[in-house]
Amino acid sequence: MKKRVWNMMTKWTAVLMSVCLLCGVVCSAAPQIEKSGDMRAYKSAEISFVMADRAAYNDRVWQALSKGMKDMEKSIDLSSYSVTADELLSLLNRMIVSDPFLFHIKSQYNYNEGVYDGLVKEVFFDYKYSKSAYNSKVAYIEKTAGRIVSGVQPTWSDAEKALYLHDYIAANFEYDIVNHSADVYTFLAEGRGVCQAYLLLYGYLLDLVGIDNSPVISDRMNHGWNQVRIDGKYYHVDITWDDPVVDSELGLAGFTGLVNHDYFLVSDQKIREDHTGYETDYTCASTIYDNRKWSEVESSFVFLNGKWYCYRTGGIYIYDFARDAFTMEHTVNDRWEVSDRPGYYYNASYSGLSLFDDKLVYNGPNAVYSYDPANKTVRSLYVSNEIEGQIFGSCVDQSKLTCYISKSPAEYGYLKTMRLEEADGSGKKVFVDVVADDWFYSAVDYAVEHKLMSGVSDTRFAPEEDTSRAMLVQVLYNLEGNPPVKISEPFTDVKPKEWYTQAVLWAYEHHIVSGVSAREFAPEDNLSREQFAAILFRYAAYKGIDTTERAELSSYDDASKTSSYAVNALSWARAKRYITGHAGTNLIDPDGEASRAQMASILMRFAKDNTEAE
Repeated sequence: MKKRVWNMMTKWTAVLMSVCLLCGVVCSAAPQIEKSGDMRAYKSAEISFVMADRAAYNDRVWQALSKGMKDMEKSIDLSSYSVTADELLSLLNRMIVSDPFLFHIKSQYNYNEGVYDGLVKEVFFDYKYSKSAYNSKVAYIEKTAGRIVSGVQPTWSDAEKALYLHDYIAANFEYDIVNHSADVYTFLAEGRGVCQAYLLLYGYLLDLVGIDNSPVISDRMNHGWNQVRIDGKYYHVDITWDDPVVDSELGLAGFTGLVNHDYFLVSDQKIREDHTGYETDYTCASTIYDNRKWSEVESSFVFLNGKWYCYRTGGIYIYDFARDAFTMEHTVNDRWEVSDRPGYYYNASYSGLSLFDDKLVYNGPNAVYSYDPANKTVRSLYVSNEIEGQIFGSCVDQSKLTCYISKSPAEYGYLKTMRLEEADGSGKKVFVDVVADDWFYSAVDYAVEHKLMSGVSDTRFAPEEDTSRAMLVQVLYNLEGNPPVKISEPFTDVKPKEWYTQAVLWAYEHHIVSGVSAREFAPEDNLSREQFAAILFRYAAYKGIDTTERAELSSYDDASKTSSYAVNALSWARAKRYITGHAGTNLIDPDGEASRAQMASILMRFAKDNTEAE
C-alpha cells in the first residue's frame, strides 16, 4: 500500500513440487522402476506444460489425475497416456495452483516408470484426511463459496463481478505470516492464507460466475496471482498485494475492511513495474484499466440500489463505473489521531465500507456507523470503549461486524468481532467462522453459552476441525466440576500434567473410557463417531440416565462398519437422535472423524435431553 505511513511487506509463499528420484526395482510384466516425487517447490517454467498443441491430450491426463485424487485412490493408472516424469510433475504443479479441491494430498508421491520407454505407468498418492473428513471440507468450501458469489448480481458486467469478488476477499481475509496456509479450505475456515490461497479462492469464485481466469506463478518472487478475462482480453489481478498489512516489531496484521486496487485489472506493462520472473498463459496487452481512479480507493466498492459506493478521504462517494468518476454522497469529518502526539492527525482515512440491512456501514476512529442513502440518515451501530487504540478498518459479513483495533496504523493490533444487533458488546460470543445459516450455528451458540465448549481463539471456533479422544473426555470432566482423581496413571501415553491427564484418569476410574490397548489411550487420536457414541453412552450410564432405548442401524448402507463394542452405544445414540446420519446420504459413518461442529451438536442434544437428569 504505497500511500500509507506504515510498511508494506512483500507477501509470498513457496508452494509445491520439486522432484527427487529414488530408484528401486519393481516386478511387473514390463520392467519398471519405482521413483518418488516431492510436491513442495516449483519453478514457473514448469507451469507452462499445458501447451496448445497438446491441450486435448493434457486434458485427458488432467481428468484422470483429478478424478483419482478426489476419489482418494491410492494409485492412478497412467499407462495409456505416455506421460514422462517431468510432464507429470509439470502437470501436477499446474493442477495444485488451479484446483481448490486438491488440498488433501500429501507432498510426497511415488510413481512407476517404464525401464525401456521412460514413461510413467502408475502414480501413488497419500492423503491427509479420511474420505469422510475430506468430503466434509469440500462441502464447506462449496457452501461458503456459494454464499460469497450469491452477492454477485447477474446484470453486472464481468469487470464489476471481478471487482466485487476482489474486494470481498481483500476485505474479509488477511495474509498468514505465521502458518503460511496455502489451501482454500483453511483460508475460508480461518480467514488467513498466503498468495496461493488468495489466487485459488479468487480463481474458484471467478469460475462460479463464469469468468475465465488463469494462475500466474513467479519463481523469482515466490509469489502467485491471477489473470482474468474481461471482454475478450486478459488482465492481471493480484489480490494479495491489494490486501494491506502492517509490518511491526510484534508481527504482521491485516487491516480488516481496507482494500487497495493498485493491482486490479492491470496490463503486462503495469504489472512488470514490480512483478518479475513469471510466465503467463496469456498476453495482457490492454492498458484501458491501468489508470482507473479506483486506485485512489482504499475501501471495498459496495453496490446498493443500482449504484456503486466507496469510501475515500472525506467520506462516502458514488462511483460511476462507465465514466470512472466520483460524486460525493456523504461527508465524513472523522480524523485518526496520532496516539503519542495529541492534536496531531494522520493524513489518511482508515474506514472500510460494507453493506448491512440495505445501508452502508463505515467506521470512524471510535465508532461504527450506518448511512442510509435513501433518506440521508446516519446512526451509530457500535461505539468503541477500547482503551488499546482506535478503529483502523471495519467489515460486515452478513450480520457480523469485525473491527481492527490498534494504537496506530504502524503497530500490531487485534480484531474485535460482534453481531451488529449486539454491537454494544453485551451479547453472546461471536466467531468469524460461524455464521447464521450454518447447520451448526445454534449448537455452537448453545455449547459456548453453557460452557460445554469454547473457541480455539477469541474469534474462531474451528467448526470443521477434527476432535480428539482427550477433548471429549475433558469436556465431560469439566461438566462434572473437575472432581479429584483417586487412581494413578494406567496408560503409558498419558503423561503427568498434560492438559487432559486428570480428565482421562477420572473417566477411566468411572469406566467411561477404556484404552485402545491395555496400556495406551491414544489421547491425541482423532475421535470417531462410534467412539463418541461409546463414551457418551458410558457417561450417561454413570449419570444414571436410562440407556436401554435402541434404534435399528441396519437401514444404513455402512452399518456393518460399526465396531462390535460400539453397536449398542451407536444404536442408543441414534434412537435418542444425538447422532444421526449424514444429510443427503444413507450413511451413519461410524468410523468417520467427529468434527468440532458435530461435537457441539451432539453435546447440545444430549444436554437438552437430560437437563433434569444432570
